[in-house]
Amino acid sequence: MLGRTWCRGKIPTPWTWSSEARTHSQTDLQFKANWEQTGSYVGDLVALRATLREYEVPVENLAKVWAEATLPDGSTETMTFVGVNPGQFEGELAMAISGLYTIRMRAQGATFRGSRFEREQTFTASAYPAGYVPPSGHEGERPVFCEVLECLLGRDVLTERATAWIKDWGIDVDRLRKCVAQHCEE
Repeated sequence: MLGRTWCRGKIPTPWTWSSEARTHSQTDLQFKANWEQTGSYVGDLVALRATLREYEVPVENLAKVWAEATLPDGSTETMTFVGVNPGQFEGELAMAISGLYTIRMRAQGATFRGSRFEREQTFTASAYPAGYVPPSGHEGERPVFCEVLECLLGRDVLTERATAWIKDWGIDVDRLRKCVAQHCEE
């Protein structure tokens, strides 16, 4: 998929009126970033990974990759990524306090033809205090999704014709109903 960049700016002219220019460019420079948490508690790590490719060729020695994290207390931390393979970069963030972390992964450099570029993606991660167990719902109340599933699988909604069509797709509707009933017991 081709990336697109739009630029707008005023062109200075010696006349009294102003002119406007628009530049449209396309590039096959791809920045793909992802993250994975080792856990959801304080002290766990967020592994950050990014790949940078141009025309399916790894970009190496032409860019730097880093991440800027906003911590739950509002402070910021910058992590420089290490090139682990051509076009592949890694870094990590230790979640030292509980709360929400906003991680902005960035790349900046030059394409194979020497054009400057910048790319970024933003993710969030969260950490609970050590020993915290998130609530699973309100005690004594049935989850709403059980009621929705039972309604959708009810014989007044799912007609025999629809059931036959679903069975043609390899889904056993009776087993599905039993499964929902088993997991949504009151």
